Amino acid sequence: MKQQVQQPLQLQKAWVLADQGVVSASAFATNLLLARALGLAGFGQFSGMVLAQLFVLSLYQAATGSVYQVLYPAMAEGQRHSYHNGLFYLQALVCGVLALAGFSVVWLFALPAVFVWVVVSILLGLQQDYLRKVLLTQQRAKHALYIDALTNLLQLAALLLLWQYQTLTPASAWMCIGLSFVPSVGVGIGYLRLGNPAVAPMQFAWRQQRQHSGWLLLTALVQWGAGNYYVVAAGWWLGAAALGALRLGQYIFGLLNVLLQALENYALPLAARHRATSPREFHRLLKTVFINNLLLVLPLLLVLSGFAKPILQLAGGNGYTAYSFVIYALSALYLLVALGYPVRIGIRAGLYNRQFLTGYVIAACFSLLTAPLLIQNWQLHGVLAGMFLTQLITLIYWILILKQENILAWKSYTLS
Repeated sequence: MKQQVQQPLQLQKAWVLADQGVVSASAFATNLLLARALGLAGFGQFSGMVLAQLFVLSLYQAATGSVYQVLYPAMAEGQRHSYHNGLFYLQALVCGVLALAGFSVVWLFALPAVFVWVVVSILLGLQQDYLRKVLLTQQRAKHALYIDALTNLLQLAALLLLWQYQTLTPASAWMCIGLSFVPSVGVGIGYLRLGNPAVAPMQFAWRQQRQHSGWLLLTALVQWGAGNYYVVAAGWWLGAAALGALRLGQYIFGLLNVLLQALENYALPLAARHRATSPREFHRLLKTVFINNLLLVLPLLLVLSGFAKPILQLAGGNGYTAYSFVIYALSALYLLVALGYPVRIGIRAGLYNRQFLTGYVIAACFSLLTAPLLIQNWQLHGVLAGMFLTQLITLIYWILILKQENILAWKSYTLS
């Protein structure tokens, strides 16, 4: 009986990992292609629009899919159908309002045609992300993989075709991205098995979202600001070329993000379990995470730093090689991030949600106060220094919280 339960769970885990692999690999390949095809300034302009897309997506996730992931599994069967049906039509209505607002801005300010496709890409991307989260929550990861593979493969194939015929521009890239969502959104909606729209389920879904999304929205807003303010500031003060170089460097380090996120997804539930049952095992797990991260990340960072110029040239072309210092700085930043993961896991496993948010609030305030000084005096070097200091300040605050709660102590790391 136990084996019959474990086999479907293991299969779901395999589908989830495959889905994450498809999304991450496609995003990596797409951005390297665009960096080479669009050039330094063109890729910087593209990256600025992507940052706007990610900002909207982070808020939308907090208000819709993230709440669904928590509430749906805990609901009674009768409530599930009403909530599932009502939330889809409610968030579709919100997307309709966002579409009206986005196209109105493009029309009122007479923005170039590329912004039409940016709006289309953002709106359909929101729908794709919502569908993916719903399918994963319902343990239908295979269907989530199907729609993600459909979108990403179509998108990458279309961009490669445009590049081959030398017609790949920011406008044509956004058009491909927007249109590539259409088939997968259609297929994904078919997978949801929706009923007809009705007022009562939408009202029920609205009450649930209103009750539970506020804290998540605030956290998403502050966390995004703390993590991306310096990147946005680089594009605003230093121009598209600096932003393009910084974003290409971040995409090169994207593999580390995937590895660290996979580690957190595995270690966090285990840490939460040990926190409740065995403090000794909890401390040992944090120590294991620290050592494993060091052994995993340090060799990769040494390779990236040692071959910074060839890697940038291979990824984006000759125009990027003058920014090899970006790779050195990001290596230091990611070493700090990787070694700080036991602290992050300790905070989350201990359910110190207020302190988790407070760390990002402190980091966001630091960014707002120091960005003008650092960037005006040291340009892109100041941006990279600010990103490192922001991460360091957050980490120090969390360490102080864990030491105050007697979770991080020297004896915790000397257990046999």
